[in-house]
Amino acid sequence: MSQTIYLFRHGETEFNLQGRYQGELDSPLTEAGIQQVQQNARMLKSIIGNPQDWKIVSSPLGRAMQSAEIICETIGYDVQNVQQDKRLAELAVGQMGRTNNV
Repeated sequence: MSQTIYLFRHGETEFNLQGRYQGELDSPLTEAGIQQVQQNARMLKSIIGNPQDWKIVSSPLGRAMQSAEIICETIGYDVQNVQQDKRLAELAVGQMGRTNNV
């Protein structure tokens, strides 16, 4: 039995545009990010056949779910069937800060 996995990153977010780290924080997709996801979704639709034969799994973070919703809308997949898996979310590695060496 062979399986094919298509892995997509969320589209550009407001934090991405600002050059900010977001980690587990969330930031909505920009208009460019929405267009990026739509373009990927159209490409996916052209190669997968029946979307109901597939399983969509997403990080529960808002930017990833926003991207998953756009993909679902484009390919004709029920967004209610998207499985959220927290293992796909950004890892928390502590608080990032600056030190002042005076």
